[in-house]
Amino acid sequence: MSYFGDERSFAQFELPPGARYCAFGHDDPDSPILTLYAIGMDGMFYKGEFNRIEGGQSVLRVKEPMFP
Repeated sequence: MSYFGDERSFAQFELPPGARYCAFGHDDPDSPILTLYAIGMDGMFYKGEFNRIEGGQSVLRVKEPMFP
């Protein structure tokens, strides 16, 4: 069984294969929602959200090229 498919993983965020730079943040410190930002070496920008209390599958909110 792979690590990312393992039942022990708290939250999952799936992106196409490739090198990425990632950061976490939030707009409201009291909100349970954390935002994941990822910039790919392929020029794509991704923004996803997940619940830091419940975990689970993250929701992809934005997928767009950084340089249109």
